[in-house]
Amino acid sequence: MQIRSRAPLRIGFAGGGTDLPDYSNEYGGAVFNATIGMYAYCTIVPTDNGKIRFVAYDNDNAAEYDSAPHLDIDGDVLILHKGVYNRIVKEFNGGKPLSFIMSTSNDAPIGSGLGTYSTMVVAILEAFDRWLNLGLPEYKKAQLAYEIEREDLNLSGGKQDQYAAIFGGFNLIEFKQDGSTIVNTLRLEKQLVNELECSLLLYYGGRSRSSAKIINEQIKNTQNKNKKTIEAMHRIKQSANDMKLALLKGDMREFARILGRAWEDKKKMADELGIGEITLVDILKELEKPARDPRDEMPKPILRTDVLEMKDLKEGMILKGTVRNVIDFGAFVDIGVHQDGLVHVSEMSDKKFVKHPLDVVSVGDIVDVKVMGVDLKKQRIQLTMKL
Repeated sequence: MQIRSRAPLRIGFAGGGTDLPDYSNEYGGAVFNATIGMYAYCTIVPTDNGKIRFVAYDNDNAAEYDSAPHLDIDGDVLILHKGVYNRIVKEFNGGKPLSFIMSTSNDAPIGSGLGTYSTMVVAILEAFDRWLNLGLPEYKKAQLAYEIEREDLNLSGGKQDQYAAIFGGFNLIEFKQDGSTIVNTLRLEKQLVNELECSLLLYYGGRSRSSAKIINEQIKNTQNKNKKTIEAMHRIKQSANDMKLALLKGDMREFARILGRAWEDKKKMADELGIGEITLVDILKELEKPARDPRDEMPKPILRTDVLEMKDLKEGMILKGTVRNVIDFGAFVDIGVHQDGLVHVSEMSDKKFVKHPLDVVSVGDIVDVKVMGVDLKKQRIQLTMKL
């Protein structure tokens, strides 16, 4: 038996830092973030040999221990694995040790600013939840992940990452003065989400940074009632709320303006931040260009003269198309009928298992597809690359 789980990484758009207890417990905090198609993964294989084996593929680390109710936390790279195990055994397994092999991996490097540490805690916790049939509610699971990381392991940070990884999607997360947390999930139109995805560029600059140093500086400034820091955090919190309203209205120009404002305030909170100012200015300029879709610059699909509209499509028809967008569960392909068709990840290859669509296609690729189904009422086209 294998128990698998994964949890999504996130982009923090505004409000980051106001989820730290030193600020939120006094003023209340708010963060606006969105999860992305990158994940932390965990697999557990139960055993009966009285051993616990951890394998962390993303940092090439592995260790084996005798099964015990508590594993010593010695500060190594497996601290997250041990921390979750210790809490699970103590709180949910009556102090009885478990025996298993656990393997983990992450789509993004630690220190990339996507909440990799906290998301891994959630992925491991989710695997134990499924294995032991704990049935933990979402809020309970997120709070438990926070307690493991912040209290049990004494790692610096706030609350947004754990709740984002549990709930997923676009969220305005509020951190109340009484210590409670409220997740407000936004229902955005697909067209708006596509526009946002096409307007933002996420890249890794090849340099990892520990968030602890930045966080500790923010905490120190908050505790010392640094006026400049406190005022900046108030504005950052307001930016999170303003950004939510801008997206609900579909106003990308306002979204870009708020993103720039939030960045300026973020710089006032701590000296060590992870992006060059020139780079941010370039991103904001691109966001502010109305109706710009970089996919328009891609190669055009080679069209059939007898296929101009959706009603011309017939099941079994083989066409050429251009990959316009790649998402976690498939790829959208332009076949020249003013409505992109979806190739589900399960329909991308009949020769190998496809873990992620990006393993097979990239935006701009010209591919051969076959029509599986057409729903004129819902304006949906199902395609396959299994020809």
